[in-house]
Amino acid sequence: MAAANAVRAGGQFGFEQTINKKLSLAADWITGRHAAGYFTPGLIYKPHPKVTAYFSYSIGNAGAKNGNHFFLFELGYNF
Repeated sequence: MAAANAVRAGGQFGFEQTINKKLSLAADWITGRHAAGYFTPGLIYKPHPKVTAYFSYSIGNAGAKNGNHFFLFELGYNF
């Protein structure tokens, strides 16, 4: 076996709560102590029906005290 001690199960959880037609609260959590394991709370802002901006802060499941946390900004456009 290539990865005998690897974690083979986990979860991805998300939450969104609409505040008004342009603003929502959101949080995502991917379980595990690997490169994708983060808790990310933030805001979703829709200034236009085709544009969405995400403002959030990602906190690593492992190593957060050692600097594994960062601001995250994403911009989406619907064609």
